[in-house]
Amino acid sequence: MVYFNLHQIAHNLKTYVKSWNNNGLIFSYESKIGATKSQVTLCLHQKETNFSIFMDMEEQKHCLRITRFAMIEDARLESLSDALYDTALIEIVLQALSLVFFCAESQEHEEVVFILPHEEACHLTPLKNSFEKVSSHNTIDGKRTFLTLYTSPYDYDNFVKHANTIKTKVRQELWKLQRTDYFLRQYLQNPRQFLFIELTDLKEQDVPDVKANIIVLSKLVLER
Repeated sequence: MVYFNLHQIAHNLKTYVKSWNNNGLIFSYESKIGATKSQVTLCLHQKETNFSIFMDMEEQKHCLRITRFAMIEDARLESLSDALYDTALIEIVLQALSLVFFCAESQEHEEVVFILPHEEACHLTPLKNSFEKVSSHNTIDGKRTFLTLYTSPYDYDNFVKHANTIKTKVRQELWKLQRTDYFLRQYLQNPRQFLFIELTDLKEQDVPDVKANIIVLSKLVLER
């Protein structure tokens, strides 16, 4: 097995994530990377909401393998604005998949296999049109959902088109909902503001049990 060049990936990854800030996203992001001998852990942090996704990634001979896709969120946002909360979840998942494509390209792999517990796979299955295969199998670690993502330049172009369609529909919905959602309207008028004052520096060990934390994305933004 050939392991990641962690220093190179960490630098390139941060540069890539910083480039998003000029791409019309609703939120801004930062990334962190940790490593053991056999895998890396990527953390994608959504600054304004304090949401994060943690991914454990291993390099195999012909593909990348992701064995964790854990979400943490600040539930206070949902009580303040359903629309902004849903948008935060949708956008961070899409951007996490963008990171997966980036890592696959960096390592010259055209296939990524997700092997996840059901509760983590649920974050991705609403975007099943982006995956070639979705199946369930019993493993030594218990029942796991397998999702195969092809990451060739052609597949990446298709993903970008699909993601842009979703983001456009989300923005259109936000524009309509701000008329009756004061908190949303305030954020759209003053973007890039932290929604909660007591933000903390997230560490991997802070990730809670995510069994009850399943993203449900509306049919409106997922229709192709």
